[in-house]
Amino acid sequence: MATRGSRSEKVKRIFYQFDVNHDGGLNREEMAALVVAVNPRVKFSDEQINAILDEVFRTYGDFIDGDFIFGSMKSRKGNLCTNY
Repeated sequence: MATRGSRSEKVKRIFYQFDVNHDGGLNREEMAALVVAVNPRVKFSDEQINAILDEVFRTYGDFIDGDFIFGSMKSRKGNLCTNY
């Protein structure tokens, strides 16, 4: 992955890489793939992945609809907010 660009551009690239179905958000399966990819040396068990995802979805509940993290922290329209 390229290391050039602003922080917002990097976040967008990462987000869209893992938004496999291109629906503007990350579901649990897509988020699990992201967690594994950013920790390549860690061999997570299914239980550990589920605990991590439970915490992420609990912590960011304002940006989640069921099991779906929206691409936008403000508008929920797929435009990434630069505040994270």
